[in-house]
Amino acid sequence: AVGATQADQVPMGRMGTMEELANLTIFLLSDACDYLTGQTIAMDGGQMLAGPGTFAGLTSMTGEDWATAREKSKAASEAAKSQRGV
Repeated sequence: AVGATQADQVPMGRMGTMEELANLTIFLLSDACDYLTGQTIAMDGGQMLAGPGTFAGLTSMTGEDWATAREKSKAASEAAKSQRGV
């Protein structure tokens, strides 16, 4: 199993609880939820937002990685500027 079924892959660092699911159920069935329609609610500790195709992997970059990325970004910007006409 991968993704939200592994606690170390969930941004919150833990699995959800039955109490959390029960709280959502109570809310959805309550009068406080009259206006909510047609939604998919992901109860996954942030996994959907941090999965592939997002920037979640940037949290593992070191200071050196960021410095390298910054240098490459500046070099690319300078190269692009030099290609522009006046």
